[in-house]
Parts: sequence; structure tokens; C-alpha cells
Amino acid sequence: MRPKSVVAGLLVVLALALPASAENIELVVWDWQGFRNDILRPYAEEYSRLNPGISFAFQVVPLSEYPDKLSVAVATGIAPDLLHFHNKFTSQFLPMLAPFPKDLFPVEQMRAEYLAFDQAFLIDETDDQFYFLPAGIMTGVIFYNKDLWAQAGLVPEAPTWDALREMGKKLTRRGLDGTLQVAGLSLRGAEWTLPTDMIYQQGGWLFSEDGTRALLDTPEARRAYQYLNEVFFVDQTSNINEPGFDIARGNVAAQYKWAWYRDPLDASDVDYGVLPVPTFTGEIWPAVGRNNYEPSFAVLDSIPEERKRAAFEFLKWLYEQDGYHLALNRGRVPGKLSLWQHDEVILDSTLQVLAGMAPYTVFPGELPGYQWEQPMGQLASDFINRKNAPEILLEETERLINSRLAETPAAWVVERRYVPPAR
Repeated sequence: MRPKSVVAGLLVVLALALPASAENIELVVWDWQGFRNDILRPYAEEYSRLNPGISFAFQVVPLSEYPDKLSVAVATGIAPDLLHFHNKFTSQFLPMLAPFPKDLFPVEQMRAEYLAFDQAFLIDETDDQFYFLPAGIMTGVIFYNKDLWAQAGLVPEAPTWDALREMGKKLTRRGLDGTLQVAGLSLRGAEWTLPTDMIYQQGGWLFSEDGTRALLDTPEARRAYQYLNEVFFVDQTSNINEPGFDIARGNVAAQYKWAWYRDPLDASDVDYGVLPVPTFTGEIWPAVGRNNYEPSFAVLDSIPEERKRAAFEFLKWLYEQDGYHLALNRGRVPGKLSLWQHDEVILDSTLQVLAGMAPYTVFPGELPGYQWEQPMGQLASDFINRKNAPEILLEETERLINSRLAETPAAWVVERRYVPPAR
């Protein structure tokens, strides 16, 4: 009887001594992209193998439904533990997010390991709290059709906007009836994203220094739209309202796209190359354009402490797995600088171009839909349909954005934290 009692007593003591992390916890993961869950799943399975008390459940929630469903989930106490976050929701959901614990994620280490960490992830410069993890840097590039350039006898090089414009003229092909057959330079769909690059290239800004007013009725913005006007309506090298023109279809010689578009190109039959976005001077300084420094996961503050700690411990382990970063960032250069030395980055033409551009791109902060994206989308439509002269459209759009900002200020404007690398 005595040995049995001792064993039983030891089992009780051991059970009481087990840490909370050894309890069975199922971490619920939300994302709006199913493919990211597929990338994460094998890492989650490996973590569960190493930590048998932790399991995972994956849910896909459409991005358009994210705000409403998350608000309801928090209010009803059934919120996810791990939330793939989009920085467009920063001001809306920041009060709901838990700061990353400094014992697992020292800020000095994050600064050392990730490009421009302070600008894109420290919400308040007066403290060292951050609320979502860096993933990768997305920005625009020029994709080009290697076969079409070779047929025209052209070397794929265009350091300035004027040079790219001349290339576009030489690459454009029309039928005998004037019908566009090959768009030499397609800027369709970039009518407001590309001008923001051009504004930053000239040393301009999108917002006033205090972040309360938009700056669109400016020489920098007018120069940007003058260039678009020449490409669309003078040179006529870009498709305007002709459907079906796209670099992935083989009927566009050069096209401005954000780099995520490499996925449709990889799935196509087009032999494509990648060029950095040109500048007006041919120099990359002071900036080459805008970026979105995209985050990955956040953790809600409202979940129980043991679940919160389990979520952060998993993220600490996950972010030490280089393979996860590389798989996650196919159309983005990873924010983690050490990964730039991996063959997966060095031998990838898209990521190499992005790596050269990324330190010279500006992260503006949150560009809210109602105050910024909707008016800029309307500007793009009115410009293409020639509703008015570009300078008048810019003046009207600036007035509209600023009236909306007066009602609902932009909560997170950080563009002026950008410091270009030394020449």
C-alpha cells in the first residue's frame, strides 16, 4: 500500500506542477486568405508535435466582413486567438489588441532584425509598444514581356519616366484600322497608386506635417498626372477603356503593378522580367515610391491570459522559422533583413528588385477607405474619363478628402518618419 500511496502522491504533485502551457488549448486562427492558412498549417502541426497541449483551428473570414465579424466576436467572447491583421484597420482595432510582450519580443531586437521597424510598427514614438508583427514590404514594379522587348530590339532598361515613355511608344502596336494590338506601356489601374510614388520621388508628401490635411493640389501631384495624361492621351501607348489588356495575357509590353502580381504571371505563359519603378531623375534618392509594410499576426487583448500567453509563445517560435517568412512573402520582400541573403531571395528576380527599392520606399501609415481611398478612386475614374483637367480634379479631390478628415481625422500618419538612406 505504501508504494502505491507514494506514486499516487507524486502524480498529484506533478499534475499540480504542470505549467499552464501544458493544458489543452486550441488556438483559433483567423485570416481572409486561405492560402496563408495553408502555409501556416504545417508549422502549426509541428508546433503541436513539440507542444502536445496546443492545437489549432483555422477559419477564413472575408476581408470585407472582418471588421463587423471581429467586433461581434469580441463582444460575444468568442474572438479568435490569432488574428492575421491588416494595417488599414489600425485605428479601428488598436484598442482591442494586446501589446507584444517584451520578454518574448524585445524591441531593440526587432529594430535590429527588421527594416524600418519603428516607422511601420511603433504606433507611438514615445513608447516601445507594438501590436502586430512585420511580414513583408509590398510596392510597385514594372513587369515587362521579354519576348516583346526582344522582338523590338530593345534592352530592358528604363531608369527614368521619360525613358520608359519612349520605350512604350516603340513597343506599341496597332492594326491597320488603328485598333490597339499591343499596349507598349500599360498604366491602367494605376491612376492613383502610381502618382503617390511620383509625389514621394519629388520629395513631396501626401499629408501635412501634423497629418490633418491631404496635400494633392501641389506641383508634385500635378507633374505626376501630367505624365499620365501624356501616356494615355498623347502617346496613346496604354490601354484606356479597351478590355482584355494585361501583361499576363501577352498583349502588354510593360506594365506597372504591385509586386503581388507575380503570382498571376507565374501561372501564365508569359516570359516576364521585372524592372524597378523609374524616377524623374533616374536616381533612387530621396525615394522611389510608396510601400505597404504589411503585417501578419496580432493578438486580441480580451482573450484569457493563458490563451494570450500561448498565442504569443507560438508566434515567438513561428517567427524563428525562416521557411515561414520565405513562403509567406512571395510577392513581398521579407521585412526580416537576414533573409535577404537566402538563395530564395537572391535568385528571385522580383524579390531582388524589391530588395533594391524597399529601403527607399515610404510607408505612409493608415490610408483609410472613406477619407482617402474612395476619393482617390473617384479621381482616377474622372481622370480616365476626362471629366475635367487634372489640376482641377486634384483641387476638388483635396477639398473632398480634407472635408472628410475634418469629420474623422486620420489616426495614424507616419510618412514623415521616413529617412532615406545616405547617398
